Amino acid sequence: MFEMFQSVKTVVPVPQLGLASGAKGAIVDIYTSPYPAYEVEFFDNEDNTVGFLSMRPEELVSDTFSDSTYKLAA
Repeated sequence: MFEMFQSVKTVVPVPQLGLASGAKGAIVDIYTSPYPAYEVEFFDNEDNTVGFLSMRPEELVSDTFSDSTYKLAA
């Protein structure tokens, strides 16, 4: 399972946002019903927000290289 603000990458394309497999994002919400899912904020190569999308756990992997990169501003 993933945690809030954890950095992730997709293992599938995200055509809704025009993103290829391997797109980077951050978990911004966690859903448990009707099934486990995560709201992910996706970023481009310049860290601009591309969009938000709900993703199933099997569609994501941890982006261990940049974990803890995305945090709420104080």
